[in-house]
Amino acid sequence: MKKGFTLVETIVAATLIVTALLGIIALASYSYSIGGRSGEALLATSLAREGMEVMRAIRDSNWLALNDWNYGLSAGSFIANADSTSLTQASFSGGSTIKDCTNCGLCLSSGRYFHCPSPNTIYKRLLQITSLSPNEIRISSQVLWRTKAGDQTINLQQILTNWR
Repeated sequence: MKKGFTLVETIVAATLIVTALLGIIALASYSYSIGGRSGEALLATSLAREGMEVMRAIRDSNWLALNDWNYGLSAGSFIANADSTSLTQASFSGGSTIKDCTNCGLCLSSGRYFHCPSPNTIYKRLLQITSLSPNEIRISSQVLWRTKAGDQTINLQQILTNWR
C-alpha cells in the first residue's frame, strides 16, 4: 500500500476547504450588511418617533399655556427639529410626498439631527396633520432614507384628542 495523498485527493481537499471558507466569508459579509440596514431602520424609527414627540409636546404646551389644545397644529405638512416649539411649513417641488419635499432633509452635527438646506445624511422627515373633528387630529411622522436597494420609509401615526 501507498502512504500519503495522491494529487487528486489533495485537489479535492483544497476545493472543499476553499468552498467552506468562501461560504463563511459570504455569510459574514451578508450579516454585516444586514446589521447596517437594521441600524439605519432603527435610526429612522427614532427620528420618526422624535417627530411625533414634537407634535405631542406642542399640544401639551398649549394646555399649560391655557391656549386652545390644537393651537399651532393646523392641518398640513410640516418640518420641525427636536427642540422646536412650533412647526414650519414643508416645501415641495413637483408633488406632495416626502420624496418631493425640498426642506425635509436632515443634517447631523454634534450628535443631533436637524433640518437644514444642504442635508449631509440619507434621511428626510415629514410631519403631517389631518383634522378629524374639532376634538381630534391625526398626526403622522414619516422618515425616508436612501439605501443601495432603493428608498425605504417608515410612517408612524397617532390620533391626538382634546381630552380635557
